[in-house]
Amino acid sequence: PPILDILGDEGATVTGVDWHSDYTHLRVVFPRTEGEIRKWDIVRTGIHFSNSEVGRRAVHITWLLERLICTNGMVASEIGGKTSIRHVGNPDRLRESVRLAITDARDNAQHIRDQFKKALDHAVNDPAHMLEQVAANGDMTKAQLDRMLAAFDVEPDQNLFGVVNAVTRAAQQEGTAENRYQMEKIGTRLLNAA
Repeated sequence: PPILDILGDEGATVTGVDWHSDYTHLRVVFPRTEGEIRKWDIVRTGIHFSNSEVGRRAVHITWLLERLICTNGMVASEIGGKTSIRHVGNPDRLRESVRLAITDARDNAQHIRDQFKKALDHAVNDPAHMLEQVAANGDMTKAQLDRMLAAFDVEPDQNLFGVVNAVTRAAQQEGTAENRYQMEKIGTRLLNAA
């Protein structure tokens, strides 16, 4: 496959694949990028590929940050760390665009790991209220809000790290990879807004 050829000897590991009639999602992590954000809490960076074979979206390549302790994931939002490639033109152009996007995504993933680490020091006085605002601004359902609140109770850190983690932990319970991907982007937007 072209993507695996481009990744070469990066030590890449596929951690998720989902083929749906409308969307395709592929997650690749780089174990060599593992690092602590706090004691015993290790993250690793990677790349999330999404595509639609039926024309609903271009090829999107975004950075990915994954916590090993709970396999929560974060992906780039529209704000940064994302490359879109249309399905037209020369296959060599597509291959080069993918190669450049992977490099860009890996660079952004390292930055977001540092940003996520800083979120530990960003106090949040009322995490439940913040999650309610996230749900309202993200047009989420009451069930999604309830899952975020329950996810916060698992790791009740009174800081931005805890709030973002609640969103990404709740995303694991979404019924499709597409819905999980969209919810993870909301968590990342929250981190970027701080």
